[in-house]
Amino acid sequence: MYYIGWDVHKKNICGATLDNEGNILNESEFEHSFQGANSYLEGYPPEKTHIVMESSSQIYKLYDYLVRKKYDVKVAHAKEIHRITRSSKKHDRRDALILAKHLLAKDIPEAYIPSKDMRKKRAIVRTRIDFVQERTRYKNKIQSIMQQNGFTIKGDSFTKKWFREFNKLKFDNETKHKIDLYLNQIKQLDKLVQEYNEKISELAKNNKDTEILSSVPGLGELTSTILLTELGSYKRFDHYKQVACYVGIIPTTKASGEKRFHGRLSKDGNRYIKWALIQAASAAGQTKTTIGRYFRRRLIKKGYQKACVATAHKILRIAFALLQKQQYYSDSLVEKSG
Repeated sequence: MYYIGWDVHKKNICGATLDNEGNILNESEFEHSFQGANSYLEGYPPEKTHIVMESSSQIYKLYDYLVRKKYDVKVAHAKEIHRITRSSKKHDRRDALILAKHLLAKDIPEAYIPSKDMRKKRAIVRTRIDFVQERTRYKNKIQSIMQQNGFTIKGDSFTKKWFREFNKLKFDNETKHKIDLYLNQIKQLDKLVQEYNEKISELAKNNKDTEILSSVPGLGELTSTILLTELGSYKRFDHYKQVACYVGIIPTTKASGEKRFHGRLSKDGNRYIKWALIQAASAAGQTKTTIGRYFRRRLIKKGYQKACVATAHKILRIAFALLQKQQYYSDSLVEKSG
């Protein structure tokens, strides 16, 4: 049997091959392409060859290609494999060899690889989020210019009423030109966001899981689609705690003796789901539901940020339970389950 570790980069791949005894058979660098992969794998039949790569956005096409060729391919969770090796130093050939050694020892912390169809859906949702964040960046630039010139407008920003007041403000020619450029970018991004909203609506159409999640206070079509596409197959999780850990919606904890201190949210996890859950928590806080009342109790005791995190945690737990049971949300159901 052959055990191959590949450290994949944009243009090149560093590879290392071991036999059953751990002897190094090959250490070399080759082009990141199907042709380069075929050249490296010459003499290694699929039925006798195991391959491992670190998870990254650069491996998907190669992963799909190798699976089609009937190779046994594993994808190592990047952060977990570095924790195991206890090294933050980056050395491509060393990393490839370490991957091969862990593959031989059957000690690979595997990363989840969503299906091609799910990856396409993720790309749609993530692109929409990127456009919204870019639009927010331009809006913040305009707000900053207003502050620098001593202007403020009461009420919600960038509404029709806000624009009526904004158009009355006087700026010098250069500043006005800059603002017009930013406003033009915002208009273009508005069109793109709307285009992707329609794509997301198409994804959500006739999808029972989306309907179930959308029944939860705070979760809408977009946030429900984010949860489903980013979780992938939620059936791969046996328990809610696994989902919370994957998402990273758990506080960091420091322990000293019998004392425990809970800090900010873990930086690990899925930032898209975290964002969606925080948005959902804030929206749910405005409702008269059980979740809304929970948010307001936390708001009084802990403040806005901690109330959002606690409510996001609760929404995720409820959402996962409803998906497992294929049930729609109701206050009475949540109150019975606690």
